Amino acid sequence: MSRAAGENNGVRVAPAHVVRGERPVAEVAEVLRLLAARTKTVVLRQVGRDERYYLFDTKMLLRGLSQSSTRSVIDAFDMDELPAVSSVDLSEVQPFTLPGTVVLLGRTVVGVVEQDGGTRSGGPSPTDRLAHGAADEVPESATSAATEAPVIGRPAAGRFRAFPALAAPNAVRAGVPFTIRVGFRSTPRDDFDVPLIIPGADPFLRFTVQVVGFGFTFPGGIRRQLLVDRDDPETGSVELTVEAKPVDGEALRSLEVSYEYRGNVCGLAWHDVLVTESSGTAAPEGLGRTGGSGLTVVDHSDAPHLTVEIHGRDGLPELQFLFSSRYDDLPRPGRSVTSELDHGSSQAFAIQLMAQIPTTPSISMWQTLRGAGRTVADVLPPEFWTLLEFVWRRARDAAEVPTLLLITSDPWIPWELAWVDDRRVAADLLPDPTSTLGALVQVGRWIPPVTRDRTGADMPPTPPEDLVDVGGMAIVVGDYAGDTAGELPGAVQEGRDLAVAYRARRLAAKDSDVLLLMAGRLEQDGSPFHPALVHFAAHGESSPQAQQYTGIVLVGERRLDPLVVRGSDLPRLSRPFVFLNACEVGTAGRLLSTYAGLAGALLVEGCRGFLAPLWKVGDEEARRVALAFYEAALDQGIPVGEVVRRIRAQFGPDSTSLVPMAYVYYGHPQLKLRTSDEGVAP
Repeated sequence: MSRAAGENNGVRVAPAHVVRGERPVAEVAEVLRLLAARTKTVVLRQVGRDERYYLFDTKMLLRGLSQSSTRSVIDAFDMDELPAVSSVDLSEVQPFTLPGTVVLLGRTVVGVVEQDGGTRSGGPSPTDRLAHGAADEVPESATSAATEAPVIGRPAAGRFRAFPALAAPNAVRAGVPFTIRVGFRSTPRDDFDVPLIIPGADPFLRFTVQVVGFGFTFPGGIRRQLLVDRDDPETGSVELTVEAKPVDGEALRSLEVSYEYRGNVCGLAWHDVLVTESSGTAAPEGLGRTGGSGLTVVDHSDAPHLTVEIHGRDGLPELQFLFSSRYDDLPRPGRSVTSELDHGSSQAFAIQLMAQIPTTPSISMWQTLRGAGRTVADVLPPEFWTLLEFVWRRARDAAEVPTLLLITSDPWIPWELAWVDDRRVAADLLPDPTSTLGALVQVGRWIPPVTRDRTGADMPPTPPEDLVDVGGMAIVVGDYAGDTAGELPGAVQEGRDLAVAYRARRLAAKDSDVLLLMAGRLEQDGSPFHPALVHFAAHGESSPQAQQYTGIVLVGERRLDPLVVRGSDLPRLSRPFVFLNACEVGTAGRLLSTYAGLAGALLVEGCRGFLAPLWKVGDEEARRVALAFYEAALDQGIPVGEVVRRIRAQFGPDSTSLVPMAYVYYGHPQLKLRTSDEGVAP
């Protein structure tokens, strides 16, 4: 795409690339190679409150960068010794303005005053200090440094809207390498495609794309940097080499590509591939399906310190891991990262592990949990611990608690219980005594936005939102007096305390009240009441093998089960944060190859956060946890991930109860529950 130079007061203002001097050398070189050729590049450097500009010939700059082993462009050319060029506002450009002057519109570089002929003399370009020979091949890990570069004739910020796309063969032969192409489409393939939208995007956007697939290898690596023109997204694409592992007869396998933008996972593309023993086999009608989904990226400033995507398949012992971060220099592995379970599947592993965790008070609680935690930690690959230590140090330097988002298609393994000691990370990062991952780091789980049918994108957007405006709160209380379920005096008191403290609507755990709530038919003062915060204090049950017995136990032994949730309107009307303070309902579960369990059902239908225990919790202890949670999250405005971390951190060597460790949280680690004058308020 070509763009003509501008003209102001008879002076030609030529477009120029703009890069920031603190950006890594490899990033700048990559972008300058990929963008449309311009003869000039402006390097911008921040010095205190001032910005200084350095003008380079683009070809010479590239030549010099190719020979530099330094980290940043500033270091490559020793800019402390180079004179900066002058700058002028676009409105003040005059015929006598010197060629080479940088032209600004406010603080935005719009171009450079163009030379109108003549001769000059002088020494070599500053880049000649390092320029010897041609530029090296662009490394796979190179990233774009100047996506913020403004372009004359179009705004520096605009709306990006495109559809993630993966092009791959429908049928391949095992052992024979083939190529896939990853990029974007400007238009959807069908009515069910979901676009990726970035308001206020720069003219050029850099995405990190990573590929996974069970039964495949990736000889050239799993990751590429995808540079896309905001206004013409189909112009950018990258290729990856794939090879299918051996197969008996034929097998249908899937490739999945994850899209990351500025530290946040924001899109997905997938393609089904028929793998055969011999060549020439065509995919039958209906196979070779492909799809993609994205989300609207509202704000990328709070990307977690580390995001880990965990991919698993039912009945298989293998897990695959992808890593993302707010830090561009995270030393991510370029190859596939996998882990093998010893128990045949993640479900079998988790069920056996959880069966060994005692739920009654015991003096051996600390040792038992540490043993279980080390078993979970063994499943996480070494690469995870290396990257966790990297972001942990960066977070500590910024006086922050590390945030970890687990986007997992595996609902079984309690990753939060992984024990963190000096076997995993450096001792200087750890407290004494050591503890679990969930007690040391702000952890949030989420469900990947994957759909394998044509009913639409029924999984929640990724990343999860980091704010819920709490305009109303409903509390469902299990008052089982005289019921066979057994009384819960602590739950009754919990409901009373919360209703008074937060002006919440109190409901009974019975069919009539719960039906009105879940159907979105509650009213308050004659108007519809759709609470954005829903709390249950009641009995709960969970059965991975029989989902009909999973759910909140209502008076009369009826249940609010996952299928009722999937058929309800409230999750989509108010997209609430839900706290199920009931036993054993924190497991997501699987049903018909999608997420089941109350966690999965609520999140799939639109809830923005979910908190519940994984195992049995005592009535009075559960009440204390609930009151402490809301005091911190609502009264003090502490992010939910940090509140849950502090609850877990109460468990220590002398603890005789595992209740603080029981709670699992689905949502953004930095999710805040914001109150309003009209709704919940302290």
